[in-house]
Amino acid sequence: MRKILLTVAAAALALSASAQGLKAPRFAAGLEKAPASASLRGSAVKKAPSKAQLAANQRLVGYYTTDDVDNAIGIGTYTTADIQPGALLEPSDYQQFAGATVVGVRFAMGPSAKAKGVEILGVGSDGSLTSIAKKDTIFSSTSPADYSSYVWNTVMLPADKQFTLSTSDYAGYMVSYKCTQGSKTYPVAINTGVKRTIYINANIPTSVGGNGQGWYSFGSDDGCPAIQLILQSDNFPANGVVPSDFGTFTALVNKDKKVNVTFSNLGASLSNFDYTVTVNGVQSEEKHVDLGGKALGVGGIFTDSVSFTAPAEAGTYDATVNVTKVNGVANEAATTSSKGTLVALSKAFHRGVVVEEYTGTGCGYCPRGLVGMQKLANTYPDNFVGVAIHQYNTSDPAYTKNYASLGFTGAPSCMIDRDGSVIDPYYGSNNSITEDFARHLENLPFLGVDVEGQWNADSTTVTATATVDPLVSGKYNIDFVLVADSLTGSSSSWNQHNYYYQYSASQLPDDLAQFGKGGKNGKSTFKWPFDDVLIASSYNGTTDKATLDDLTAGTPATSTYNLTLPTTTLLKNAINKQKVYVIAIVYDANGVANAAKSTIGGTSTGIQNVNAATDASNAVVARYNAAGQRIAEAQRGLNILKLANGKTVKVIVK
Repeated sequence: MRKILLTVAAAALALSASAQGLKAPRFAAGLEKAPASASLRGSAVKKAPSKAQLAANQRLVGYYTTDDVDNAIGIGTYTTADIQPGALLEPSDYQQFAGATVVGVRFAMGPSAKAKGVEILGVGSDGSLTSIAKKDTIFSSTSPADYSSYVWNTVMLPADKQFTLSTSDYAGYMVSYKCTQGSKTYPVAINTGVKRTIYINANIPTSVGGNGQGWYSFGSDDGCPAIQLILQSDNFPANGVVPSDFGTFTALVNKDKKVNVTFSNLGASLSNFDYTVTVNGVQSEEKHVDLGGKALGVGGIFTDSVSFTAPAEAGTYDATVNVTKVNGVANEAATTSSKGTLVALSKAFHRGVVVEEYTGTGCGYCPRGLVGMQKLANTYPDNFVGVAIHQYNTSDPAYTKNYASLGFTGAPSCMIDRDGSVIDPYYGSNNSITEDFARHLENLPFLGVDVEGQWNADSTTVTATATVDPLVSGKYNIDFVLVADSLTGSSSSWNQHNYYYQYSASQLPDDLAQFGKGGKNGKSTFKWPFDDVLIASSYNGTTDKATLDDLTAGTPATSTYNLTLPTTTLLKNAINKQKVYVIAIVYDANGVANAAKSTIGGTSTGIQNVNAATDASNAVVARYNAAGQRIAEAQRGLNILKLANGKTVKVIVK
């Protein structure tokens, strides 16, 4: 397992929690990750052993309710005083259990940590915190020193400290424990697969960007703390299952789309359940799910691939999943349904998924990012649109200041389709970056993107032209990017730094073993042919200079921008112009809508050099010039054709 040391940004931003007002200075959580060796990072989330079994009349509430833990964090760079990690629970986390009695707290710690007690605080609508229950108790963590697993700890509250869980008394509850923080220890165990804010009450001095003693938010990029409430009641449902909301997804009209939906067991034991699916008011027949003799216990979670059928007309539709029966009887949970949004599309465009990586030659753990990006390129050659942003160190020959500000604060890190989540370019959000990529690839885009690039006379500038074919109307932005493959040079400034050489190759995952002691690149620095390297873009500083007119559904639009190659000697000499590619990224506030990548002189979909249009079976129903203006007949140069079958193609008319 990898350990993460949370960094503190110099400037604190006010963050208002969704529990109606808890305000805590926001510190950046992204940074250079610690080594990923077999002893530090397992291939799967660890199932930590529990120190206490729940009674039949007890349940768990938290950011999550399983025993999963796969990482540990600390803030030893900023303080070595005691800290108080917390999970801020909102009414939606516990409304199913309103009226139950809070009887204890359950949490996991990393090794070399000592617990000093637990505390539960109520969060007022004005952000104020009120201590409701606390218990001082001292014991040391028994989690193994090699981070190979984690042990849960249980602290039961005395009778006079127990209280009734309410959705009206407070806007939320901060559930926390107090523990020691050493300079090189990672006491806060987390689950990287669940993205909820990590709060820590600590004394961070102003000299490192803190405000002294107080609660700080470290964001949700690294996961969430392993902290849970223990509830008790004689009125818990014996047979209760609650499905989780499943967000927005896309599907072709009249086609089925499978979406993973999580079902949580609130009852004592779960062997089977039934549910229905409703889209646009049309309800399906019941589907029966049998767990195959492996019953889930209290708090158990099951994920099913639920099939939704898109209506015949394109549009946006409400979708719900309702659990009707549990173990053959009516579902006894207070809330039995979950919701999402289905967007039905009239056609499917080619999908380009953008992965923007923050990296640099001076980053010692960035070799794993090289492997992660390479893995994506090999696994998804037709969909991967990679941009390696070399901004970690200014001594990097490919260093640039001109690109979008995506919120990266440490390397290696990346973001997929600008969804706002900073993740690891090798591990992704959990085990593998390919899993995160696959999830993004599942969504059909609302618009199509084609891009082409042409060299000028002396091959110093590329004129990039993108054509956008929208199914929806709206305001979108566009970025143009040039990337290059196989960049390297004889200068030592091209050497990639490597911290993995300190570890035996046998300790590392197979595809990282080359960087370990005894491996092919098992040295403190090594030569590497860098791929997907950002060498030019439509940005001046962090301002995008490319423009795209407002989109009208069904009407193609074009955008053109001139991209100038770098002139610095080391980078200029490393560029092989046969390995330069042009990228167009179309995006809005929600992230990347779609993207395309092409060789220079070619096109992303293949422009046809023809004098006529298409054959009779694909009749042309509309024709546009390169500026997106509708034209009555063919004109010399680039023509954009809309065909009767719904496709859009480009042709060069001579």
